[in-house]
Amino acid sequence: MHMKNPLFLLIPLFALLISACGTIAVQVATPTPVGAAVESPTLTEEPQPNPSTSTPTPAPDSPSTLTPTDESTPEADSSAYWIVQQDPGLGFRFAVPCFWRVDFPAEGAYDLEGGTLYHAFNYPQEYPLSFPRSQIPAENGAVSVTFDVINIGSYDLPAGSSLREFVTAENSGGYSEILELLDETINGQPAIAATIYYPDSDSTGRYYLIKLNDQYFLRFSANPSPKLLNTADIEGILNSITVDPNAAVSLPTHTPSPPPVGLPAPCIPEYAEVVIPSLEIPADNTVCGLDSYKSLEFLTQAVQQGLQDRNTGGLRWDYRIHDPFLIGYWQSEGAVRTPDEVATELANSLYDASQPGGMTFTTERQAFPPLQGIPPENIIDPAVNLVQVVYSEGWGLDGQGAAILYFAQDECNGYYWYGLLFSPTHFDK
Repeated sequence: MHMKNPLFLLIPLFALLISACGTIAVQVATPTPVGAAVESPTLTEEPQPNPSTSTPTPAPDSPSTLTPTDESTPEADSSAYWIVQQDPGLGFRFAVPCFWRVDFPAEGAYDLEGGTLYHAFNYPQEYPLSFPRSQIPAENGAVSVTFDVINIGSYDLPAGSSLREFVTAENSGGYSEILELLDETINGQPAIAATIYYPDSDSTGRYYLIKLNDQYFLRFSANPSPKLLNTADIEGILNSITVDPNAAVSLPTHTPSPPPVGLPAPCIPEYAEVVIPSLEIPADNTVCGLDSYKSLEFLTQAVQQGLQDRNTGGLRWDYRIHDPFLIGYWQSEGAVRTPDEVATELANSLYDASQPGGMTFTTERQAFPPLQGIPPENIIDPAVNLVQVVYSEGWGLDGQGAAILYFAQDECNGYYWYGLLFSPTHFDK
């Protein structure tokens, strides 16, 4: 999420073969100053009435501004924003918000003998690819639901076994501990709300187990946190599950929560346009954005420390990586990358993410490689206002590589990490 105009001019990179006249470049458009912060929509829980309280009645001598009426304003019915889905194996049905996707098993892959598992998501399949290692930030509001169809025969339990018998058998190996089992009824079907503790990970899980018939149970859980089971959308999906093929699916009437940050939901008018929240600019940054820093020393030290620590997430989410960013390869090609792509490339190929340390950084030119007699500045488009070039060793998955880091100054007199040139060896040193 940078604060600059994303329209920028790229000079041809093609084969980035280093020669006396070769350059690699990214040109950045004039920045747009950051506006006021906008709160991003979040998944919220519907407030529940408290039966122990009642609405206070005004005292007789207190004038009321309300016109007495026996009619209450009806709540809007948003059931049109929910769609019915049908399990392809056992045929039970349920409702999800209209922009959710359900990844049912591929045709022929539904395993009635051993059981099967699939998910429903509030984001499209490609959304995780926008983030390093496909890890969506928790604050973005990504949610999924797991449908785990269980054949109790695969647990050596006879048909007709109870829900409690299954939970007890599943957690009898000493790897987990049953904390609580609460009997429930979901749309007329027997169910249990189970809370389980897992000592190995020191974590607590929670799910609903619903009886589909004497042979099959459905385990229903929410991700990334079991706390989501208490939210309006997940409760709406859960309570819509219908086993009776002749019964109508009970559609929730509330408007579903918005999709994750940066995604539209065209089927719901108020979510049809993407809303990307603006961020307040911290004191260290300029109005050019979160990747534009007032202090060159602060930026270069932060980048070097992040690389040394292999703190890929910090480099990305602390906005040390400029958007756009140039990665060049010595005597090969170069490419313009987004910060997410840079973070992924760093962690997967430019260094060993599991082995921090071992890097060196210097601005002393006598320590630089010869680069075939080409000054390192000449490799970059002369239109870029370079202010510092750093030579670094200890790169690559084997630690035998090197990189040249380029830092530039922008239109706001701020400093940013423009890009790097990578070599699997120490260039021509």
